[in-house]
Amino acid sequence: MAEFFIHPDRSTLHGSFSKEFTPIVSINSGDTVRFETIDAGWNTGPFQLDGVREKFCERDHPQDSGHALIGPIYINGAKEGKTLAIRINDIKTGNWGWSSGGGFPNTINKRLGLHEGPSKSPGI
Repeated sequence: MAEFFIHPDRSTLHGSFSKEFTPIVSINSGDTVRFETIDAGWNTGPFQLDGVREKFCERDHPQDSGHALIGPIYINGAKEGKTLAIRINDIKTGNWGWSSGGGFPNTINKRLGLHEGPSKSPGI
């Protein structure tokens, strides 16, 4: 069984799903694939004191409009309509993180009433 380590790279990242993307690696049943990822916004580190973040690379729109996704991976012997089982052996988190919500008009923010901009909750 082989082991593959995939680093984020312009050739391994996409911001959308498409069957048109060329697989970045072909694996066999039982192989191990390890991924190193960047954050959803294609940044390489936390916010700096001035609020600036270092971008990983320029994005090609519209294919890179979403989160930074690594792949696709081709699985030798996989058949359309069959079940694919994967096992996640380990997840190691980085040493920083962030979260946000609201302030722009996407479907979820509209559903939650958070699409018009930042607001302050009582007690915050």
